[in-house]
Amino acid sequence: MDRMPSTTEPNRAPETSAAPLRAGVGGPVRYPDASALYRPARIPAAERPALFAILAAAIVIAAVLFGTYYGNVVSTNRETQESVDAALARGATIDAPVLTSCVNMDGAAVKESLQNAGYTIIDVDEIKGAASTGSFDLVKIPQDMGVDDAAAAYLSGVESIDPATAARFLSGSFRLEQTNAPTTDLRLHYADFQATDADSAIDAAIEAQGFDASTASASAKDASGNTYRTGSANGMTWTVSTCPLNEVHNVKGLPETAMYVGIRLTA
Repeated sequence: MDRMPSTTEPNRAPETSAAPLRAGVGGPVRYPDASALYRPARIPAAERPALFAILAAAIVIAAVLFGTYYGNVVSTNRETQESVDAALARGATIDAPVLTSCVNMDGAAVKESLQNAGYTIIDVDEIKGAASTGSFDLVKIPQDMGVDDAAAAYLSGVESIDPATAARFLSGSFRLEQTNAPTTDLRLHYADFQATDADSAIDAAIEAQGFDASTASASAKDASGNTYRTGSANGMTWTVSTCPLNEVHNVKGLPETAMYVGIRLTA
């Protein structure tokens, strides 16, 4: 079979119209005297006092600026810590509801029950305009905090507000949810500032909920690193888990021993 003619040109050396380079004209090569480059740099004696004065002034200015900055940082941190400590020392309580008492109650009934108990409640689904379902998401706020301020703090994120206000909100609030309705799946979350470690926070939660600690599992770690214990109550399963509060809310000045507690009751 005849081959098709090639459509590509073979590689060729590039053509150029430039004239060939000419050989350089012979002759001696002269090198400039570079000895001046090797001489040590010296400041004239007449200029030294002025230069030293400039350096001294620069050092003084830098020291003043650093001292002012450091002082402002220390002062701000001290004021922040004092405001957070004052917010935590005001005596606010969580007063979280017992989850077994909320079983078979819809959101409206639970909200009414909490309000009748004197709690100020934020209905998160209502604020977000979510459709009404059998599930609910309620947040109890501190008595000394306005509803608008608390709602803004919750919806924008605790980390977005000043540390003192965040401490006020966290030390007197809890969040109560019902998911997967109509199946019982109640969840309660709050911050425990009285805890000294994970186990103390779990023990306090078990006692407050009226769970039987003697039949509960031993303290263990889940896949997320949370410490938890689990047991049963009225034919339902409860789990109390906790982790350091600063792993959930990064707020400056909060105690390192504060714990974030989650309680779940399922049927």
